[in-house]
Amino acid sequence: MTTSHPLRKGPSKSARDAAVFVAESIRTARACGASGLLVVRADSAFYGADVVNACRALNAHFSVTVRMNASIKAEIAGIDETAWRPIKYPKAIWDEEGQCWISDAEIAETTYTAFTSKPKKYQVTARLIVRRVKRLNPRDRARSSTPGATTQPSPTPRSR
Repeated sequence: MTTSHPLRKGPSKSARDAAVFVAESIRTARACGASGLLVVRADSAFYGADVVNACRALNAHFSVTVRMNASIKAEIAGIDETAWRPIKYPKAIWDEEGQCWISDAEIAETTYTAFTSKPKKYQVTARLIVRRVKRLNPRDRARSSTPGATTQPSPTPRSR
């Protein structure tokens, strides 16, 4: 089920009233007869304790993209190299940030406690699933668009 929310007047942040929107959506799904597992998927604009706790209070699972901050970076840096598993894409995908085609990546999982600056009842420990791709060497990027040119991956992966 896809839900929508009325547009707000004037400039407002995406996360404004996000928890209310999520709770209304879950309640609407239940009122329409959804009795099984509900999963709320949201981008990083909805990453907040109020949204996650609204999901938990209404017995819905959640998948929220986290913002890359110092604690997330530290958690990712702590993932053992042996935990990373390769994933191959059957067709390459375009990476807007890197301005290049990506045909492979790695994925790993760890546990992360979010919202630690909030009272204990708002803190959430959950799975953190990380995908990383190889960064192309920027000086080779210009050559990568030339037919037949090759680039070498940088040793520093980029996590998403």
